Amino acid sequence: PPSLPATGGIVPFNHPNNPFGFNAVCICRPLASNSEPGVINRKNETIRVAGGLEGDFKLIPDWTWNVGMQYSTNYYRYNYPDTRLDRFYAALRGQGGPNNNEWFNPFGASTGNSATVLADIKGDASRVGKTSLFTIDGMLKGEFDLGLSGGNAGLALGMQVRKESRSDPITESLKG
Repeated sequence: PPSLPATGGIVPFNHPNNPFGFNAVCICRPLASNSEPGVINRKNETIRVAGGLEGDFKLIPDWTWNVGMQYSTNYYRYNYPDTRLDRFYAALRGQGGPNNNEWFNPFGASTGNSATVLADIKGDASRVGKTSLFTIDGMLKGEFDLGLSGGNAGLALGMQVRKESRSDPITESLKG
């Protein structure tokens, strides 16, 4: 369902449906049952390249090494229905609808609002972004004889370096 407003909208004392007679704060889902299920359209594209090398140390028997590298990037976009907060706040002040002269009634949201004021506060939001990940790792392993009765001792040394980035500007292009 469409999200909650980031902040509550003010229902002015002179709102025709305000039963309190003073300014009130409306923290609500403005479209409530007047909205269709929130269908999110998503598109993702991921590219990944990975490779590695491994080998034996010729000078040191029973020791091996390996190195790997990986890069991936993901581009994504998604659109989802949401409330146009600027239009919702205007409608709470009696400036909603296509002619900027309709009230939104938060006290009867499911039945007390015209189709035009509801259409005016509905919109679509979208988000476009990119993530990327680069890693390089390596390992050195082998055995050596310490003259212990249990056999050779093993040792493995490894490391990984990674760099992650994310670019995720919210494109709240809420258009009716």
